[in-house]
Amino acid sequence: MNKKTNNTSEVRELKKHLKRSELIQSSLYRIAQAAHKADSLNDLYKAIHFIISKLMYAKNFYIAILDSNTNKINFPYYIDQKDGKSSDAKPVKLEKKSLTVHCLELGVPLFYTKKDITDLKKLGEVYPIGTYPEVWLGSPLIIQEKTIGAIVVQSYDDKHLLSIEDRDLLNFVSELVAMVIQRKKLEAEQLEYQSNLEKKIRERTKELFFAKEKAESAAQAKSEF
Repeated sequence: MNKKTNNTSEVRELKKHLKRSELIQSSLYRIAQAAHKADSLNDLYKAIHFIISKLMYAKNFYIAILDSNTNKINFPYYIDQKDGKSSDAKPVKLEKKSLTVHCLELGVPLFYTKKDITDLKKLGEVYPIGTYPEVWLGSPLIIQEKTIGAIVVQSYDDKHLLSIEDRDLLNFVSELVAMVIQRKKLEAEQLEYQSNLEKKIRERTKELFFAKEKAESAAQAKSEF
């Protein structure tokens, strides 16, 4: 009887594992697909959020991007039940020791409960910004050993507690997320550069045209004398 029960349990776990693996592979494919289809970075962020929400509870989700020029973290995509949306998320200086900064500095995926966060604050390791979640998951976005930002999921509700397994899942997809964000960011910068260059060319062409007209008018007026 016990042997049969164990076998049933093993089969159930195997099915669960296979289903999870299929979901992960499907999510990776959809993230890569979203990178090609998204018209903008914001569209890509929304798609990534939606895809991750199929892997775990992700009602409170944000993407943080490091600006090495200003030593600040920006939040181009920020959805939170307690602390608002992207327009409410102000850039954070690295020296502020927020949870996001903490994650970037350690360079590893993190799983913290509210108690963990409180204890870390007492030790002076972190100075959390905003409402304390029941669970905080963060994974750094790393490309070729360089950290470009972080992806974070958090829960304020005991009914929607996240797990170590969710942290590992987030970390698993974070490498691809980092790559597609970086690529889309470079595309956006290239388009902006091209647009600015074309604008300067048009303005300079207009200046030269008016200068030519002015010179011709002056030459004509001189010849009339």
